[in-house]
Amino acid sequence: MAGKDYNLGRFTEDAEFLRPIQVETATGERETTYDTSVKRLCEVNDVVLKADESQDALPEEQTLLLKTWSVAGASNDWRIKYGDVVYDIIRIERQLRGITFYYLRRTDQCNE
Repeated sequence: MAGKDYNLGRFTEDAEFLRPIQVETATGERETTYDTSVKRLCEVNDVVLKADESQDALPEEQTLLLKTWSVAGASNDWRIKYGDVVYDIIRIERQLRGITFYYLRRTDQCNE
């Protein structure tokens, strides 16, 4: 390992991993609800990514980087609640020794 990019001593923030649950309504329509699967201590950092590197006129999108222990089954379909705000998982990077980096974007900004 060239050098780890995390410190377990910095895992001080609380986050809830929300698992998607598909339910069928009375009309037969499928609806997705989210239920807390697990809570983890984590380290959270702000990351600024450009929407498109080739066009400087486009606005920058705020992304959070959440570093914590791996959550079994977590995928981009899941959401994470951090600081009373719900975020979509936009990217997952598995690290060594059971640590995973989750890149997050606010749910209300993902579909714009």
